[in-house]
Amino acid sequence: MIKWEQTPKVWLFDYDLTLYSYKESYVLQGLDNNITKFVQQKLQISQSEADLLRQDFCARYGTTLAGLIAHHQVRPEDYFDFIHNEPGIKMPPKAPHKAEWLSQVPGQLAVFTNARWDWAQKGLQAMGLAQFFPTIIDIQMMAWKCKPDPEVYELVEEKVQAQGAEIVFFEDKVENLATAQERGWQTILVHPEIPTEHPWTGAVAEFTDVAL
Repeated sequence: MIKWEQTPKVWLFDYDLTLYSYKESYVLQGLDNNITKFVQQKLQISQSEADLLRQDFCARYGTTLAGLIAHHQVRPEDYFDFIHNEPGIKMPPKAPHKAEWLSQVPGQLAVFTNARWDWAQKGLQAMGLAQFFPTIIDIQMMAWKCKPDPEVYELVEEKVQAQGAEIVFFEDKVENLATAQERGWQTILVHPEIPTEHPWTGAVAEFTDVAL
């Protein structure tokens, strides 16, 4: 049971591993493979070195792209055009049970993602959920900055015209929830391994486990 501070006005969802679950982690794996390939070709290093660097930059900067910009002056457009269009990408399946749940949400829905908008849009269309999310707040809209940078959360508040407990944020990464919590947002951890104790408003294996 979720103990809401108040009824949320805005319901924000991360895309990867939140709107589609860990059961469909092959979606992100395909993207990660393309990111590794981009790093390998751009920096002229081995596949194993590229994969380690991808993971290192993602851990240190929030996204691999942020590390590539900081250290190698990579153009974001080149990065996304490559990783989204290389072979090997699979989309999540149709999700009518998620559509049914989203149709009952008593508030404004939006996606808040460290990906570019077209990646989230393709996945939402594949799942049959695109009609519920007229707003996708993506890394391009955030001037290529990313969660958990506090500045991007401020931009989100301006975009959705809400703040504090008026917002609930569903996310699989605790570091991204932490910044949201610091701003007074209500926070839902979406992860298959639910901790017995946690600081969030709620924790569920899938977002549809939240009772409406």
